[in-house]
Amino acid sequence: MDCYYVFIVSSPRAGTLRTGLTCDLAHRLERLRGEATASRPGATARLVYYEVDLDAQAAYRRVRQIRHWSRERRERLVDSMNPQRDDLCSKW
Repeated sequence: MDCYYVFIVSSPRAGTLRTGLTCDLAHRLERLRGEATASRPGATARLVYYEVDLDAQAAYRRVRQIRHWSRERRERLVDSMNPQRDDLCSKW
């Protein structure tokens, strides 16, 4: 059975919150970190929030919902799971 991950990554410099969907979170984070390093040396994408869903359509709808939220609302969502904004990737 497949799991789908709705995730938010943050960049350390600008604090940009990037929302996405994947079925292989570890691999996707590696790619995001590679992109960040290639475009801006020293910048790494930190996993600050994730959700797991078994239904692909529901996960896709959730990503679209979060993307339409204001930055303030996305920050509150991140704070509800990770108030210290730690890199949750270390738990993988």
